[in-house]
Amino acid sequence: MMHELKSGKNPPLEKLLEEHTQVEEADEEAEAHYTFVELHKIASDADVLMNIDDIRQYLSKTAPVPLDPKFEYASQIEKRLRDNIPDYLAVPVKVNGSIIYKNFFANSLEPDFDAVLYDDKQPEVLAFCWSCQNSEKGQFDPKEKAGVVFRAKNIAVGDGQLTRKMLWNSTPERAFHFFGEIHVLDSDVIPSADRTEFEDNKARTRLASRCARIASNLNRKAGKESEVRRFDEIVEKSADVLKTREAELKAGTLPLELREQVVFEMQKIQEDVNKRIKGAPKREHTLKRAKRLMGKTRRLLRNLRTDEHTGFVDLQRTLHFDPKVRALYNVILDVLREEFRHDAARLERIIRRIHEAVRTRFRA
Repeated sequence: MMHELKSGKNPPLEKLLEEHTQVEEADEEAEAHYTFVELHKIASDADVLMNIDDIRQYLSKTAPVPLDPKFEYASQIEKRLRDNIPDYLAVPVKVNGSIIYKNFFANSLEPDFDAVLYDDKQPEVLAFCWSCQNSEKGQFDPKEKAGVVFRAKNIAVGDGQLTRKMLWNSTPERAFHFFGEIHVLDSDVIPSADRTEFEDNKARTRLASRCARIASNLNRKAGKESEVRRFDEIVEKSADVLKTREAELKAGTLPLELREQVVFEMQKIQEDVNKRIKGAPKREHTLKRAKRLMGKTRRLLRNLRTDEHTGFVDLQRTLHFDPKVRALYNVILDVLREEFRHDAARLERIIRRIHEAVRTRFRA
């Protein structure tokens, strides 16, 4: 085998093994079935084969081993694979006595399944896919273990980057919002010798074409989840702003100069939340919270318009500014508002500091 590889012929792995390996059968006790793999004369440039942790990681990613039973959806996925893949086989493998399982992400949503047909008019299955989406925001971490991986005979072909390259034509970053497998049933789809790709033939082209809808479906699902999360974030942030302003008004600590900003904030909350109530997909409990938020902002705006001074600190009135000082103070505020019209948070910090400094100086 080494001679053929070194000669540059680079034959397919299946053919190489078929020509240079031998299988013998003999009677044995039913409970004593086993497989031994022995490695002899390991080359110095293959030291990785002596690293137990690296071997475990490689086998968990590549070998036809079962899903880890600690994964809450493992039994559900294994059953669907057995039901949809005629020759599905998951082999128990041990390394130094430790059982090897496929990797998984604990922060996963319930799996989706998709049978890809050779032809929409025929029932024969070309590939079978399962995938789980990240239950948290964005891509799985580490990304190197994420993505949907091709498998032939339950042995990995490439990694998540291969499906990303073959199937994702748009928003490819969303490929890593998921992890899962595409089990290829078409025997004409042939893995390359190093199993990082498929041989370039018509069957590979058909596989990529037919499985493209998997990427499309997952992109759409990730997009909807992103909109749902965005709505959650907007409602959460808006509720925090409202709670803070209500507390400040109740305590009477809010500078009167910020009244217009508070009015603008409440109007902006109503605009942003109301726009998404009518359009974007959303969770039911967030929708109810958003509607309550709309009611609170309406009441606060009504109170602000009814009594302009309730809950605010009027520095000019408190310190009895005379007309000239009042005029000068208002000019300064107008300049500050113009300079920081695109940075409301900074303008608010400056006005609060002015209030604090003026009160301190006058008390002194």
